[in-house]
Formats: sequence, C-alpha cells, structure tokens
Amino acid sequence: MTPSISPPATPRTPPAFPSRAHWRIILALYTLTLVTATHWPRLAFENITIPRVDLLLHLSAFSALALLALPARLFRTPKNTPATIAVLILFAALDESTQAIPILHRHTSFLDFAADVLGILVGVVLWLGFTRLARR
Repeated sequence: MTPSISPPATPRTPPAFPSRAHWRIILALYTLTLVTATHWPRLAFENITIPRVDLLLHLSAFSALALLALPARLFRTPKNTPATIAVLILFAALDESTQAIPILHRHTSFLDFAADVLGILVGVVLWLGFTRLARR
C-alpha cells in the first residue's frame, strides 16, 4: 500500500477589494450615520440661501445609500436590484416616519420621503450606468 501523495497546495488569493463583505460593512456604517443624522434632535439648517436645502440633502444621502447597497448585493438572486430598491424605499419610509417621535422634535414630510425615493432612483441609475461602462 503506497501512501497517497496530494498535490502541493496552491496559495489562496485573497478576495478582491472591495468584496461584497466590505461593501456590507461600509453600507452598515453609512446607514448608521444616516439614521443618526436624520434623527438628530432639533436639527435645523440656518443661514442657507437655498430654499428647502433639506430636500437636496435627502436626495444626495439616499443616492449614496443606493450606491452602497447595490454592490453589497443584499440578495443572492438575479433580482438583486429590484429587491434592493424595494428594501431601500421601505427603509426611507420607516426613517421618515420615525422622525415623528416627539422627543426628537423633528417632523415628517411627504416631500422628504419623495426626495429619498428620487435619490434612491438616481443612485440606481448611476450604479447601472457605472456597471455598464465597467463591462466595456
């Protein structure tokens, strides 16, 4: 009986950065920061010449959220993008509605929620454009 000789082990290459796990960590940290900012008591923007500048902030913050959520691939399915959009819209609704908690001295607004949803859609369009360009 001859001992079996296994082939030499090939070195494992580390996953490319950023991997899905890295994107998920970044997404979690960003989401925590976003929730903190949207629920900060008595947050107000004073001395700003742009009317309703908060809508621009909502749009950009939720665009960034979408741009982080899509590469994190929250769902292992070909339908990752529609499922992620749905989860982000539900998150935006929850985030906006919980601002009505009296101790926060914040207010909810349908326009804020609409800016969140528009921001999510802008982020998705940007992500799809980036991935299409990267494939060329």
